[in-house]
Formats: sequence, C-alpha cells, structure tokens
Amino acid sequence: MLFDKLREELGELSIELFGTDQLPSVTPSATAAPVADEPWTDAARRDRAESELGDVLFAVANIARRWGINPEEALRKTNARFSRRFQAIEAAVLAALGPLPSVPTPPLLDRDLAGERLGRPAFVMGYVPGRAPSDDRPSFVESGWVHDAAPADQRRFHCDLLDRLAAVHAVDVDAVGLGWLRPQGDPHRAVLDRLRLVWDHDTGPVRAAVVERAFSVVEATMPAERPGASVLLWGDARPANVLCPPDDVTIRALLDWELADWGPPELDLVWQFEMNWMRAQGAGLAPLPGFLDDEAAMAYYAARSGRSLAEPGWYRTFSALKVAVLLHRYLRATVHAGRMPAEHRSFGDNVATRRLDELLAAGA
Repeated sequence: MLFDKLREELGELSIELFGTDQLPSVTPSATAAPVADEPWTDAARRDRAESELGDVLFAVANIARRWGINPEEALRKTNARFSRRFQAIEAAVLAALGPLPSVPTPPLLDRDLAGERLGRPAFVMGYVPGRAPSDDRPSFVESGWVHDAAPADQRRFHCDLLDRLAAVHAVDVDAVGLGWLRPQGDPHRAVLDRLRLVWDHDTGPVRAAVVERAFSVVEATMPAERPGASVLLWGDARPANVLCPPDDVTIRALLDWELADWGPPELDLVWQFEMNWMRAQGAGLAPLPGFLDDEAAMAYYAARSGRSLAEPGWYRTFSALKVAVLLHRYLRATVHAGRMPAEHRSFGDNVATRRLDELLAAGA
C-alpha cells in the first residue's frame, strides 16, 4: 500500500512539473533536464510543486520506517559516501605516485576508508617538512615567503610548478594502476558531468543563476576530444598545494589529489591560471612580478612538455565555473556547521560568480 501511495504522489508531482503523469525521456547529460534547473519565478507553481514534493518525501520516509530504516540516517550515509569518493581517489593516487621521484607526494602510510578504526573514513600521510604558500587572506600574492621572494625566485617557483605539472601529465596511468580514472567517452563530457553532480549534490535554497547559465554555455561550446591528448590530471594544481623547503623555492611535495582525473592538460593548466587570477586580480591586486603571465606560462609548459595546447577560452570558463561550484560547496559546508545562514547573500554574489559573469559577458 505504501508503494501505491508513493506512485500516486509521484504521479501528482509529475503532473505539476510536466503537465502529465508520464515522466519524459531525457538523455542524461550535464545540462539536459525536462524542467529548467533554476528557481521558478511563478510563486504559486513553486508552492504547488513544493507541496507535491513534500508528499513524495513523506511517502518515501514512511516506506523507510516500515522497513526499520531511519531516513535521516540513510541520507547522512549517502552524503558520507559522496564525500568518501574523494578521499578514496586521493588515497589511491598517493599510493600510485609514491614511487615516482618526478611527482613528489607525501607518503601514504595507511588508509581506513571504511572508518572501522576511527569511526569515519581516513587515511594517513607521512610528514613532509616544508612550507606552503598561503591560500587564505592574506594570500601568497599579498604577503609571505612567495610574496617576499625576489622576482627571480618567484620565477623559479612558478616554472618549477609548471615543470611538476608537466611531470604529472607524463605519468603512464596504466603502469601505475590508475587506468580506472580514464572515463568512457569524451573526457570533457566526463569532467563536466562530474562537476554537475557536485553542484546538484547540495545547492541549498539560494544559488547564483550565473552558474546554471555557465553550465549551458560550456555544454554548448564544448571542444571536440583530441585523440591522444588526455593525461592524468592533478585536479587542483595551484601554488597553495605544494610544499617547499624552508630555505628554497624548489617544490618538495604536491598536495591535495582528491580531484585527480583524466582529461586534456589544459584543464590543469588553465585551472592554475584561474586560481592565480582569483588570488591577484580577483582580490584587487597586481600579479606577482616574477610569475609568468598566462600566455608565457602556456608557451613554457608546451616547450617543457612537448605538447601542443588548445586555445584556453573554453577551459577558462570551465575553470571559473569549477571555482564557483566549489566555493558554493564550501559555503554550504559552513551552513551545515552552523556558522552561516542558508540564505546568505554570498551564495548569489561572490568573487567567483562575478568572475564567471565577466567571462560569459566577454564570450571567453
């Protein structure tokens, strides 16, 4: 009887959303949706859909309780599985890259992704003495050892970062056991779909319309896959994710691999450019005098890696979209921790959404 009630409520919700109790057939993609994936301006229709969705959730919760399942606990565990995926990726990548001197990473000492020993998923890395550029305000563009270094040393640091990125991209994923990162189909589509999953996972009541618009733009302008161009991606290549010795600017370890992936090298390279922009121009500051500009950095990377690179426009928009999505996720975590209201204005207007708006307006 409960399943009959669920079918009834789903039918009523479908009528409200689609005008029929038959769900439309939609080919899965990052942006394809039978209903526009943005807040409705028709308040009456939104209220009716909210009421019908509440009935659906109520029916599902009753089914769960009939089976002796706590629906809140089931949802919590689903959220934990979603987060655990990133921990599992980072631990696997650290284990695979550990023996490679060209890609220095902290040693992986142990992992317990089932959470049997600590009550939650965890892995342990070995200590690497060193210093990391500051990421929070004041960032490495404003103060600290990178900021205070002579322009020649800043240039050495930036070039070493690009060299390390080229080394990451040269890793044979099959030889080190990371071939499972390679998606089926076009890697542009795969990274876009995964970013969409992160966005949809926990958007909350307030979200920036420019993010939805950007998903549509990058979907419509997606470049064709270049045969043989895809590589192992670091996923979060930026100055703040490295360690250097206390008395030198040579990179000793590459950190934060939970976003490791497979795709064209421009995804890593232009992401680094965009993160540098966020810390400099995005904060109203001039770039560090010793850092290469984006064009020079692309030329340096191409020469050192022996790779030809595509125009950065699409990758820049995608990177800005990725920044906006990850910042939104961070803000939602702040809400869940009780440190920020769910309706805070920062969800709709922040440095990442303004940057995305700027790039879309410029047709980047």
